[in-house]
Amino acid sequence: MKKSTIKIVLTLFTVSTLIIPACKKSIDTPAGTMPTTPTVPTTPAADATLKSASSAYFPVVGMAFTYSFAQMSQVMDIVKREVNTITFGNELKEEAIVKGSSGTYDYSTADAFYNLATANGLINPVTVTPSATNLATNGDFEAGPDAATGDVFTGWQDLNHSNGSFTAATGTAAHAGTRALQATATSAAQAYNLQLLMRTPIPVTKGNTYNISFWIKGSVATTAQFEIRSSDASVVYQGGQPVTTGWTQ
Repeated sequence: MKKSTIKIVLTLFTVSTLIIPACKKSIDTPAGTMPTTPTVPTTPAADATLKSASSAYFPVVGMAFTYSFAQMSQVMDIVKREVNTITFGNELKEEAIVKGSSGTYDYSTADAFYNLATANGLINPVTVTPSATNLATNGDFEAGPDAATGDVFTGWQDLNHSNGSFTAATGTAAHAGTRALQATATSAAQAYNLQLLMRTPIPVTKGNTYNISFWIKGSVATTAQFEIRSSDASVVYQGGQPVTTGWTQ
């Protein structure tokens, strides 16, 4: 009985040793080829910065930054160490540069931020796209003369020139572009004796604020008047506006 038991155990052991090598996986390499060695990613140094660790793939690394944090020297040192450039946070957004209901633009914070970024080697190209549209027809007086109406400036009617004339100043005489409106008074008279009127009404929405501005200069210091005429025939006069011998807005 004892002898038989030993025989069974040996038989099971023999079977198991035969099964194990039968399950071994074998991969043959084709003749004339070498097995591919997987690429092991390079591990950055422990003290590597963002811009140094990614320079092979991204030569320029940037981040969004705000002026309030930029004034903290320790924060600025970290940013300079890690990136090449920055993008302004809110400093150039409409709500940051337009001051209240006056509609005036204030770039003082954006300018200070740009100067600080430049001084610290953080190249920051800035593009500002105006969000407002000039509602005045041919407001820069570039277009004209108009063949259909005979207007010197397209969209602007010569309403009265009993004591002078309207002509196009060109070249360096213009503030910007290639043309400017030039009003020449040949004799002393009332302001309404020399008038130019925009032909197309400007569509407006009740409750909205609209800003009117222009660049002007004179051969001598004087005053000028402009008017805002409503569709109900009412007129708002803005007389006595100072004109100097240099361009002013």
